[in-house]
Amino acid sequence: MKTFRLVGLQLIDHEGEKHNLELNKGLIINKEDTDNHWILEAVIDQQFTNLFELPLKDHQPVQIEALISKPTNDPALFSVQVVSVKAINDKQISVLMKGTLVERKLHFAEMILANLIEQGLTGSDLLTQFKYQLHNKNRSTKPLPADEKENIKNT
Repeated sequence: MKTFRLVGLQLIDHEGEKHNLELNKGLIINKEDTDNHWILEAVIDQQFTNLFELPLKDHQPVQIEALISKPTNDPALFSVQVVSVKAINDKQISVLMKGTLVERKLHFAEMILANLIEQGLTGSDLLTQFKYQLHNKNRSTKPLPADEKENIKNT
């Protein structure tokens, strides 16, 4: 088994909407078995409890994107079962999940590109925004700041 620091986490709900979970602490373990099983524990704000209640109760798998070791790494996509949700104090919960890595190397780039195309971007605007989000590991749909457009066009 190998243990890594979990530095970022997003939950993708059944409608495909991403919820950025403000991670206080996190741990991720690669069990290094033939089925590619992983164990994740995240300490997050209690306000996110509702995102995990139904999957826990109904044993529904959920998809999450995890940033492992460094915030600059590409997010890894996992299909997980929520094993437990426990209050640590009146402000934080611990969420324990078990699942498998379903990420392909290019998933992050494909996800960015699909989102930008859905926004109607084409040509040089599409390329500029794609480069910006890819290089900044920007997992949101925030537009490129105007003062950075020229810098990116020249890369």
